Amino acid sequence: MATMVLLRLLCTMTGLSLALGEGMQGLMDNDAAMFAESFWLTIAALWIAVEDHRTLLELLS
Repeated sequence: MATMVLLRLLCTMTGLSLALGEGMQGLMDNDAAMFAESFWLTIAALWIAVEDHRTLLELLS
């Protein structure tokens, strides 16, 4: 179970990195739609990462 949570956390962090990169590209290109989409993807990825950390702490304690 802990392995699955760690794998999902790794995928979430990768997605977070990609969303932040797209957000920066949207800012540089002055593209509000791209920035807004990546902003909400970043919020979702952070939410999932927090939940995964909580689950992992519960499993390991």
